[in-house]
Order: sequence, then structure tokens, then C-alpha cells
Amino acid sequence: MLDCVTVSYDRYIEGYSTDESILLFISYAGIPFGLSANNIGKYNYTATVTKEELDTAKELLFEKVASLKLQEISHSKDSVALTTDTSGKVYLETWFTFTVGEEGEKMMESLYVNVN
Repeated sequence: MLDCVTVSYDRYIEGYSTDESILLFISYAGIPFGLSANNIGKYNYTATVTKEELDTAKELLFEKVASLKLQEISHSKDSVALTTDTSGKVYLETWFTFTVGEEGEKMMESLYVNVN
């Protein structure tokens, strides 16, 4: 669409995606012309989280989603990502869809759980 090549980098911690990313735009002539860098270095200043903490948080997160007992709830077991609050506390986030009302309107929401 932009007549270019994009190269992306997404940071992962213990196998979980984060909201830290770099997107580089390169023309077909090989000239870089754009860069988007979101939250670079953000996780260098947060408390360290372990794989065990993340896995436990993921289980809790999916239990919370299931406990909502919403109609036609749908979410992917892989659709989780790390994020933080302004104090640097680490959270695991998931997005899910569900149906509301008699006409079956689709809604999308997110749910967070503190990792540490």
C-alpha cells in the first residue's frame, strides 16, 4: 500500500509478547524513510518477571474471562500480551469478544491481571 517493505521487531519476555515494538519502513530502492518505535526500553525499568509468574497469571486471566459467563464468548489462548501501568507494574492482558442483546451485537473487551 505504501510501496515499500516493512521490517518489524516485537519484544518477547519469557515467550510472551509485549507492547514494545519497532517498525521500519524501507523503500524498494533500499532507503529507510520511516520509523515507529513504541515503548522502547520500557521493560528495562520494570520488575523482572519469571516464566512461572507469567504462566500463573495467564491461567488466572483465562479463569477470570470464563467466570464472566458471557454469551458466545470467544478469545484465543494465544492472545495475551504484557503491558505496564505508569508505576512499572507488569500486567498480562487479553482481548475477547462476546454477544449482547437480542440482536446479537458483538462487543470486544480486554481484561488485565497483575503479574507480580
